[in-house]
Amino acid sequence: MNFRKKGSLITLLFISLFFITGCSINHPIERKSPNHSRKDGQIISVHQIHLQKLDDRLKAYRMMYWSSGVKTEAYLSVPKGGGTYSLEVNLHGGWIGPVKQTHVSSVGGVIFDKHLIEGSMPNIITVVPMYRGYGESGGTVNGLEGNTKDTQNAITAAKKYLEKNGITIYQGETILIGTSTGGGVALKVASQQKGIASVIAISPYLGADLLGAWYKEHLDNSTYKNYFTYMEKAFGPYNPSKSPYIKESIDYKKINVPVLLIQGKKDEIIPWQTVQRFSDKMKADGKNVTLKLVPDGNHALTNKQTELMDTIQTWFKNHPIP
Repeated sequence: MNFRKKGSLITLLFISLFFITGCSINHPIERKSPNHSRKDGQIISVHQIHLQKLDDRLKAYRMMYWSSGVKTEAYLSVPKGGGTYSLEVNLHGGWIGPVKQTHVSSVGGVIFDKHLIEGSMPNIITVVPMYRGYGESGGTVNGLEGNTKDTQNAITAAKKYLEKNGITIYQGETILIGTSTGGGVALKVASQQKGIASVIAISPYLGADLLGAWYKEHLDNSTYKNYFTYMEKAFGPYNPSKSPYIKESIDYKKINVPVLLIQGKKDEIIPWQTVQRFSDKMKADGKNVTLKLVPDGNHALTNKQTELMDTIQTWFKNHPIP
């Protein structure tokens, strides 16, 4: 790990990961795009928010931006003063496919509001996209492809805002951290976007092709059968070689950064075998991937926090940012 970036990302991870499962400023509180163009990544507004648990060396903001013509929400924490920092994009979970719901306030105990940014550390810039359909974002809940686009647009919007305020990001030092559906989003962003340093995916959803294949192989299991029925209703008859299954999947061959996959074997939502298969495919293709299977770990490893953090800490020591 390169500590020139004013501290350790490991410290940040210890505090901030489970937020995904007051100061003044000397510029206007809210800034709005002058023409409200609906171009992807265009800022609509940015305003400061106040959080009791936020480190007092940070400023936190609520940002609204355009994504596919929809007003979409994200949260941003920034060290006070100018400078250059690494960027962490923290990606929450949710549904694996589209549902006709909007302003979803919580899923699986994760509340989609400003408190998701509270765990940020003062030595890094953090962005937490809500995705369309979640929190105060407009639109309805999308699948992996839509969440990925929202995340990319949030990164674009955040960089625009930061640059206008004298803050920059170290080139190639964007770290993607995602849990469940967010783990899949992190991997898909890494397969499409340059400038990513590394990916940590915890209990990750690995796409409609891989998970659909597992469901189809295990239709004798009533839970998997119900999931398979849902997937076919959302994406059509299962065929991984056709759209939208291709769009809703992850092209691991295009991921060219170190990846850490952490998966519990007692996960009742994501079958650990699908993560094993994904890891095996990456390894066979010569990718830099590490898989940690936790025998008694549940979904998101909420019952194995110490082991989760030890795994991340060890991995970062062996995979420092260039």
